[in-house]
Amino acid sequence: MVGGRGRGRAAATLAPMATTTAAFDTVQRLSAARKRIVCELAGLSETDCRAPTQWAGLQRNVNFLLRAFSLHELDHLQHLHKLLAARGRHISEAQLLLSKAQALRGELVALLLSLSDEEFEAPGAGPDDWSVRQLVEHLAQVDAGYATTIRAAVEAARGGSA
Repeated sequence: MVGGRGRGRAAATLAPMATTTAAFDTVQRLSAARKRIVCELAGLSETDCRAPTQWAGLQRNVNFLLRAFSLHELDHLQHLHKLLAARGRHISEAQLLLSKAQALRGELVALLLSLSDEEFEAPGAGPDDWSVRQLVEHLAQVDAGYATTIRAAVEAARGGSA
């Protein structure tokens, strides 16, 4: 993982991000909790989303709460950027691009967690189309390929051996 916690080959070739153990551990707990929540809620049907509920003393529905759930994350992401900017800390272009890739991966994971085993394994719609499993395996292979190529390019640019 480029710029990660210094695990594996990347640790020997690229400097890890300045992530504290406390921040890393907190992110791990946050991610695990989010995964549990997404797994639990991924199977909600359209009917479930119309179920009535109360929010801040107002009559709403589950769909409203799901939208609020996602917007809450955005609100605090903006807040974090503001806090860091006030301290003179700005994210690098690499960090920004990786955060966008991770956000998209989160969307992909949420969709995957909503699938039954049958949907996950079912063949693609056409003769040349992939199953969901094949698509996911492809993503993992391409991720590894990009990381290898990026590490090699950075090592070469830094004067190291590629």
